[in-house]
Amino acid sequence: MPDVVAAPAAAPAPATAPAAADSPAVASAPPVAASTTSAPGTDTGAPAGDTTVAPKTPADVPAPEPTEEPEAEEPEPFPAADTFGWDDWDGELDSLPGPVRAWADRLAKRYEKLSDEGTKAAREEAERLQAIWQSLIDGRPDPRMVELQKKLEEWEGKGKSHVEELARAKAEHEEYAKAVQAWHDTEATKRADAYRAQNGWMFDGGPVEKAADELLTQGFGLDDLPRLLRMPEKLLEMTLVKHRELKAKGMQDGAGPYAIQLAQVEFRFTPDTETSSVVDGASGRITAHPAKDAPTDAADLGSATLRVVRQNMNSRR
Repeated sequence: MPDVVAAPAAAPAPATAPAAADSPAVASAPPVAASTTSAPGTDTGAPAGDTTVAPKTPADVPAPEPTEEPEAEEPEPFPAADTFGWDDWDGELDSLPGPVRAWADRLAKRYEKLSDEGTKAAREEAERLQAIWQSLIDGRPDPRMVELQKKLEEWEGKGKSHVEELARAKAEHEEYAKAVQAWHDTEATKRADAYRAQNGWMFDGGPVEKAADELLTQGFGLDDLPRLLRMPEKLLEMTLVKHRELKAKGMQDGAGPYAIQLAQVEFRFTPDTETSSVVDGASGRITAHPAKDAPTDAADLGSATLRVVRQNMNSRR
């Protein structure tokens, strides 16, 4: 019987696994991601097995560091004239302190303009004097005298024209005044003639005309005469008294109608008043005289009437 050979015993397992670095398979495997599993009892709000990184909360974000604002530059103080280094200044405007530079520029332009104007005036005066001396040296008239003579002739021409214009104005005024006076005389004569035609009974050349002339001389108006000459002698005397009183109080023109009214009121309340009048109605028969000192010479009532009419017209000019 053949001999039975026993199977070799299995090799014992190694006590420890070889190092990962010695195993090619382990060395080529990708690294395993770190576990994001929270500690027990902590809820991350993500489903189980989710490996998404949770966003950081505001508390986890660090606060920004405060930035320092640049300090505002203080304006340059206005320099004092006593502390400026005048001895070291080069005379340029740009070398002056900033606050006064603009003022200095304006002042420089101002005085430069004044200097130019003064230079121009001095140059013109020098040229004028040179022309005068040159003219005198050459034997020609003084230019100043020539200029003054020219101005004198201009003023003489203006004066002559003014004199001629004044003469024309005077002539026109005299002509106008003559025309006005002629019209005035014609109109006065016309009104006097109309008054005489209306009151012909007063122009008798006798006592009535004398009485009317006297009343006009005392200051009565033409419209007052017919009423005065027909008044009773007593009423006429009272009217003359009232008329003198009004004139003494300063009422010169137009006192006749008021004197007549005042006398009539007083006459009505006077007992035993006379009824005779200077003229009986309009017939011209004399029954009394208005004044004891009436003129004895012949009166010219026509001339007096014309004179009063002219006075009335002159007062209305």
